[in-house]
Amino acid sequence: MAAALVAEYGVPTFAIKGEDNETYYRHINAALDTKPNLTMDDGADLVTTIFSQRQDLSSASSAGPRDDDRRDPAESMAAHNVLKYPIVAVNDAQTKHMFDNRYGTGQSTVDGIIRATNLLMAARGSS
Repeated sequence: MAAALVAEYGVPTFAIKGEDNETYYRHINAALDTKPNLTMDDGADLVTTIFSQRQDLSSASSAGPRDDDRRDPAESMAAHNVLKYPIVAVNDAQTKHMFDNRYGTGQSTVDGIIRATNLLMAARGSS
């Protein structure tokens, strides 16, 4: 999917399979070099990097979701009033919790329902 984002849409992508810790953080910084105005972070490594090493970017970002089942640094930063922009904890949404956490990965759930019922969702009417 990342290769398609680059090839088809010119979206900068910073990741490789099996990267080591040094490469992982090099990719985080490369993504931050694009000066994003929204962040999406699973585990708060990106947000933590912004607030600890790339503070010049904290005012450029307006918001960001985070998807993590554990307490993370973003919550701690918010509790200590050092979080410079809102971070939405998507796991707190009931729909996300039910689809991803309770019944499995969301897309897999929808795909399973479609395959089990042999129905297309777009073709379903109100009757």
